Amino acid sequence: GQVSTGNAFIGHEGEGTFTQNGDTHTITNTLYIGNKTGVSNGTYRLNLGQLSASNEYIGYGGYYSTGPARGTFIQTGGTHTVTNNLYLGYWDDGVGTYTISGGTFNTRGMYVGNNGSGSLNITDPAAKITVSLLHFGPKGALTAVPGAVIHISPSAFENESTDPNALAGLSNLELIFEGGNADTDPFEVGGEDYGPSWIGLDRNFALGTLT
Repeated sequence: GQVSTGNAFIGHEGEGTFTQNGDTHTITNTLYIGNKTGVSNGTYRLNLGQLSASNEYIGYGGYYSTGPARGTFIQTGGTHTVTNNLYLGYWDDGVGTYTISGGTFNTRGMYVGNNGSGSLNITDPAAKITVSLLHFGPKGALTAVPGAVIHISPSAFENESTDPNALAGLSNLELIFEGGNADTDPFEVGGEDYGPSWIGLDRNFALGTLT
């Protein structure tokens, strides 16, 4: 079957959970998961099927009430496509988490901790992830198992974090930049230059593999 909506809210002013075990869910505009500050806690579980949206906000916030707006996306399978951008922790009081263990995830831009707190967790190397821009904000975090891979095409990697422990998952990650002869693909290096010493590869935003 097919479900199509303009906007979708999971956990708008309270608790909300949506579980997709197949079929096609099309959101022509925006998906909000955990929308209003202090009163919302939303979870989307994608196990099978296809989900597509123009933009997604996981942990939106910005309503100036007490407590955070929490959003969680858990993908174990299926295909998840975001035409434009996905934000984890959009406003200062937004908290967003994306955990993926399988299936396929594609988006143009992924902002892990836009202004709020965001966490990307890759728990199985079987997950297939392709983005054009991968951005880690000051409160962004990454965990990844050995063998985890993210394809970036066309390619940009931005890192505003000053906490190498929060991005410790980089040490297990392979970033594959897929461009062409006419493409300029920026990669921001966040680590401190320790010279020819192994200490520079201990946390320090050290990336496992760049291809």
